Amino acid sequence: MLEISAEGKLDFVAVNSPTSSNFEIAIVIDGVERFRLTMAGLNTLGLTTPDNVPLWADTAGKNFRYHPNEGDDFATSFKILAKATVATPSVYWAVKYREAIPA
Repeated sequence: MLEISAEGKLDFVAVNSPTSSNFEIAIVIDGVERFRLTMAGLNTLGLTTPDNVPLWADTAGKNFRYHPNEGDDFATSFKILAKATVATPSVYWAVKYREAIPA
């Protein structure tokens, strides 16, 4: 879905599918998969309250948010992956990150 090759800090990820909550999300930082969760799994884990940090899912509204308190540092890259678990939903995303500026 998205890959950024740089050094910096990942602050926020939002993913929405207006057609289905049947998808999984993965975040990969510097080649290491930090997590991979289905929207249903987030619901089962009870991560459906907006003040849950750093993960939150609204399966009825088909929304996913990731907002680590201090941001996640990346030295080479980060990827955000989304994969349908049923059918083929449309997926929209927004990301906030800060790229390091060499001295």
